[in-house]
Amino acid sequence: MRRSNRIALFLGVCALFPACRSADTHAGRLTAEGAGRIVEIVEVRTQSDTNFRRAIVAPDGTEWYGAAAPRLTLDSFDASRSFVDHNPWSGWFIRMFIREASGDDFGRWMDDHIGDRVAVIFDGKCRGVAQMVQRITETLVVGPFENEQEAEGACAKIQALGHHGP
Repeated sequence: MRRSNRIALFLGVCALFPACRSADTHAGRLTAEGAGRIVEIVEVRTQSDTNFRRAIVAPDGTEWYGAAAPRLTLDSFDASRSFVDHNPWSGWFIRMFIREASGDDFGRWMDDHIGDRVAVIFDGKCRGVAQMVQRITETLVVGPFENEQEAEGACAKIQALGHHGP
């Protein structure tokens, strides 16, 4: 099975995610907006139009056009519960728990968008593009990462920047 198909299948079964640009930083620190955008799920299309103009390049080099506003950001998650996990088909990833209100909203949106694609973006890097195959309201995964150390570092960043509590 090709890596891109494994990622799409894995994301479809387990869950579905531009993030921190220089404009989001001040003296080396993330602004509140930049911190919220460190993790994003962005709806993508193969062709640009008035709603999909944001250029996103998938790990396999495929070019996509993303919606201006992400469907989910770091603020949508309980970052304190995030943890690193491993899957033999997809490698290292971070499992994140969607806050209840965000999950309900995302689930309703997904009901109307099954079959569409989303980009999983972490810290400005597209980690993959997956087709939405089922309703997801509780957990998502961010990844894959090259190795456990990279995933642990990313998870620590999510926990440090995330908004804790309900």
